[in-house]
Amino acid sequence: MALPSLQHYVDRLMFEGQCADCALVNVRGYCLRKREAIQTQGVSLGGLRCALVRDNMVTPGERSMDLRTKHRPSRGVAVRRTRHLLLVLLGNRGIRSGFLNHKAYQMAACLRNAGSSQLA
Repeated sequence: MALPSLQHYVDRLMFEGQCADCALVNVRGYCLRKREAIQTQGVSLGGLRCALVRDNMVTPGERSMDLRTKHRPSRGVAVRRTRHLLLVLLGNRGIRSGFLNHKAYQMAACLRNAGSSQLA
């Protein structure tokens, strides 16, 4: 799938108004390591320190994480892994990470249904 087609999904997501930012990260051949460190120390995404809320990244069929930024006011963050992408959604104030996780799930499903199995 070409990058402009992915931009359509990002534009649609951002237009809805719940997300402050969105990233699609190519992770072909990459595996999340040092899971204990993520669980105890959190993770940094684009310079934002985040605490882990829920980790289902290794659960088959789920492969998602809910995070919360440590910076105040804190914001929800959802990370969903497809076959070759990480979908990272940063919510606007007051938007919970579980809601964002559902949005990321829908976006991954749209990618799969559009025939972009090489990405989703």
